[in-house]
Amino acid sequence: MVDLHCHILPGLDDGPADIEGSVAMARLAVADGIGTIVATPHVGTSSWDPPSQVILDAVSRLRQRLQDDGIELELLAGSELAATADINGLADAGQIVPLGENGRFLLIELPFFGHLGNTERQLFELEIAGYRILLAHPERSTACLDDANLLPKLHDRGYWVQINAGSLLAREGRRARNACARWLRQGLVDIIASDGHDSARRRPVLSPARKPVLKIGGEELWEQLTIKNPARVLDSRRD
Repeated sequence: MVDLHCHILPGLDDGPADIEGSVAMARLAVADGIGTIVATPHVGTSSWDPPSQVILDAVSRLRQRLQDDGIELELLAGSELAATADINGLADAGQIVPLGENGRFLLIELPFFGHLGNTERQLFELEIAGYRILLAHPERSTACLDDANLLPKLHDRGYWVQINAGSLLAREGRRARNACARWLRQGLVDIIASDGHDSARRRPVLSPARKPVLKIGGEELWEQLTIKNPARVLDSRRD
């Protein structure tokens, strides 16, 4: 499986504080059957905004540590961009890392509360610049939960949707769980990721979500969300 959204890099955001915590997360991921993780530290928030080179260097160091420890996990670079940030400005300055480093997809975190504001305009401008959009965990956005037509509209525009594995287990509450199940039935979900942050409470695992996905769409849907579609994201290239 491929985990496209994971805060595994040490000391860059609210993920692990040190590299030992990162290694512990990597071991959990491998035990869960994950073969590739994209490291996606927060970028463009008021608390965390690591430069792109800092992210790339951190990936390189952790990749070497995993190799030294014999942990068979492919580690790729990425970022989780706050929709409230000036993403176009960051892109122009070379300060964003697409998923897989060289791909077209940007992982965008919608505001948790309130309306989207200028977000939709910014996403459109990113499209014009040659990027594709992967919306991170819309089940955590009150705008998507309150407006039943919003996510279908965004998905129809070509924006991909990623939900968290834990959300299907009600980690974000019953409302978020029910929304994820409904979106799965409607064909609005393209990716399931862990959004892992540590090795205890927010673990980098996907398999706990397998049972609820199988009830909705069977093994084919599970493979689409955890293997085939993530591979398409990583295989993408900007025009």
